[in-house]
Amino acid sequence: MIKLLSIFIIAFTSLGSFAQSGKDHKPITSENWEKLAELKYVKDKSGQWLPVFSKNIHNMEGQEIELTGYMVPFDYGIKFKTFGLSVLPLAQCSFCGTGDIPKIVEVQLLKSYFFVETPIKVKGILQLNDSDREHFEFILQQAKVVD
Repeated sequence: MIKLLSIFIIAFTSLGSFAQSGKDHKPITSENWEKLAELKYVKDKSGQWLPVFSKNIHNMEGQEIELTGYMVPFDYGIKFKTFGLSVLPLAQCSFCGTGDIPKIVEVQLLKSYFFVETPIKVKGILQLNDSDREHFEFILQQAKVVD
């Protein structure tokens, strides 16, 4: 998780030159994104931040859901099976200044997909993760890109 978050932050900050000048995107919204935004964190005795999933989020676990968002690659390349999906495009550093880090869903596609800068819609089974720090809190497994 820390490794993935570090890659994500580096990607957002290093791609500033590719940002569309002066164009701010409005975050993509949907009922599913709004439910996922209910994620909270608590600090345990050792100082680690742990996710706390709302009842709405728990009700989504194991269900097939659809999300529309922007691809956030975790590695270099042009085609990916695993990547992040965000409500904002990679080139827009939403947490520079007044914003916050947007929610990211880790997508695990069944087949590789070429990177695109436009929003894509994916469908998969939502898995919640509260312990594996090598992955995000939300994982969309067995996912497909849909039209």
